[in-house]
Order: sequence, then C-alpha cells, then structure tokens
Amino acid sequence: MKIAFLIHNVYGIGGTIRTTLNLASALTDHHEVTVVSMLRHRTSPGSPSTSG
Repeated sequence: MKIAFLIHNVYGIGGTIRTTLNLASALTDHHEVTVVSMLRHRTSPGSPSTSG
C-alpha cells in the first residue's frame, strides 16, 4: 500500500513532526511511505529521520 503524509513544515522541531516521522518509519516495513513538506527553508529536517 502507498501511504503519503502531507505536512505544512517538516523542517521545524516539534512533537507532531517527530511523531509523523516515527510513524512513517515504522510503516516502511510493509508499505511504501512518502513524507511531503509544503515548506522548505533548510537543507535537512530538524528531526533526524530514518530510512526504511
């Protein structure tokens, strides 16, 4: 199954962003997951993300 998360600004730091990235990471074991940020003002996200 393909799953996409649309977030206003994933390049900040906060609980919602961290939770979304953790959930996306956990879902990659059995699904194709994409996280999309509407805004980008940094070269990398504020929270580290893991690739599945």
